[in-house]
Order: sequence, then C-alpha cells, then structure tokens
Amino acid sequence: MQGIPKLTEQVVHIWQVDLRVSDFAFGSLWNLLSEEEQFRANQFKVEQARRTFVIGRGCLRRILSGYEQTDQPDPAKIQFMYSQQGKPSLSTISSGIPLRFNLSHSHQLALIAVGLNAEMGIDLEYIRPTAVEALVQRFFAPSESVFLQGLKGEIQLKTFFRYWTCKEAYIKASGQRLSQSLSQIVIRFDPVSPVGYQAYWQGIPIEPDWWMYEVACPQDYMATLVIDRQIQNLDYFDGFQGDFCQ
Repeated sequence: MQGIPKLTEQVVHIWQVDLRVSDFAFGSLWNLLSEEEQFRANQFKVEQARRTFVIGRGCLRRILSGYEQTDQPDPAKIQFMYSQQGKPSLSTISSGIPLRFNLSHSHQLALIAVGLNAEMGIDLEYIRPTAVEALVQRFFAPSESVFLQGLKGEIQLKTFFRYWTCKEAYIKASGQRLSQSLSQIVIRFDPVSPVGYQAYWQGIPIEPDWWMYEVACPQDYMATLVIDRQIQNLDYFDGFQGDFCQ
C-alpha cells in the first residue's frame, strides 16, 4: 500500500471495504490470517458470516500494515491482543507506531477506523425494516422513546439507526457491555454541539471525554465514530484502490 497520507492525532482515517470480493481475492485474504483467526472463521455455520469475517480481518491486516514504517510490511505478521470484552488491538511486538483501530460491518460493507493514541469505536448499520418500537422499549431511554414515537416512516427508521450507531460505537470505544448499557446512554440531538448531538451516560454528559462523529457512508447505511478526544477531520479511503485486497 503506497501513498497513505500521514496520520496525525487530529485526524482519523476511515477505510471503506466492499465485502463482495472474488473467490481469488477471498483466498488471498484467507492466507493472511493467523491460525487462530482461521480457526475462528471455520466456526461460523453460515457461509456468508465466515466470508465477512475473513474479508474484514484480511483487509484490516492489509490496511494496518500500510502504516508500518518498514520497506516491506507483511500483513500476515501482524499480531493482535484482546481486551476482556474481546476488543482487538495491536500487540506491542507488531506495533511500530501507536495505532488504534476499530472495525464494523453490516450487509455488504465494512468500515475500519484508524487513529493514533486514542481509544475509539465505530459502528455501521445497514438501514433496513426493523421492529423499532420493540427495540426502543428494550434498549432505549424514555426520552429517546418519546422522541422516536413522534417520528414516522423513513425519518423514524433513520433516526433509530442514528441512535443505535451512537450507542454501539460508544460501547465499543469505552469497553462497556452491550446488553447492559444501551438504555443508559442517552442521545440528545443538539444543534449547538459541534458534532450535532450530545450524549449522556447515566445522566452525566459523556463529552468532552468522548466525542461522537457522523461517518459518511452510502445512503442505505448509517455510521458513527466515537473517540476519546476532539479531532479536526475524518479522512476517507477506498479499501479497494488499485490492487488492494484484490
């Protein structure tokens, strides 16, 4: 991978990966995975889920290796370690620079966020018909439920997924447990906020400790990045430029 602009602490790189790849590309990505990752892939009973895991992990390795400060980076040599919640990070052995990253996928797309010296989480959701009322009653705060009930049709559905991606991205960034935390994160849309909305954890503002940013993606998707500091910009890249992942 050549020509990646320099990554600074004020910028996060967002890589978009189309999960629809050829069998040849799939085989090439499979060969980049560790034995542990290949074992995990083979545990998926649904073939599409297995392919999604392999493509996501393979492209993640290719992307991260592009930031290595070596003449011949090797994606297969990257080593991951995992938090108690299963969140991956680079091991001290394989990390030449303090990279942080997070990956999310939905339907036919994956997004990979890469930054420096910052905890982050990204969530991507495909906008699809959903039992909004049932999910809101189970996972959302009363104020959010009232707000969503006042919306109808497509606007309600998109707003629901905006809430959902904000909540999940925060949980991934902060290491909270998903099922126990969604209703405790309250999103309030705020035109005064530099990011368009204010988030609260058990009634206490999450910002400035955590910042939420809307991530540009195809119109049928919704995505949010949560990071533990304010940044100046999100830079976007196509994970399939040139022969990347092909």
